[in-house]
Amino acid sequence: MYNKPACAFHISCVYRLALAVVKLTVYQGLSVHRAKEILARDGLNQLTPPKTTPEWIKFCKQMFGGFAILLWIGAVLCFLAYSIQASTSEDPPGDNVRIVNVTYEVLICNQLIPSLCK
Repeated sequence: MYNKPACAFHISCVYRLALAVVKLTVYQGLSVHRAKEILARDGLNQLTPPKTTPEWIKFCKQMFGGFAILLWIGAVLCFLAYSIQASTSEDPPGDNVRIVNVTYEVLICNQLIPSLCK
């Protein structure tokens, strides 16, 4: 005698569920009216695009990450050294200020060029 496969029961349950809940038949599919109802309720069957990181956050990660943070620390220390010299001397040498300016220019150029190329 022929035995029904075990999945036959599950298929019939899924078929009955489809008939009851979605009002779908295997032969006819959804009616136009029911398809419009589902489209109005659920919207289009599309994936939402993945969230992207804003460009300014990417720029800040480049500007203050990795080796750049060492350059920032060096620039701040040079500025502090200049401010100490300026407070103790009437005519402080401008070497530290020039180093700070060059370091800032290098940092900004090194981060702007890759950001603008993207």
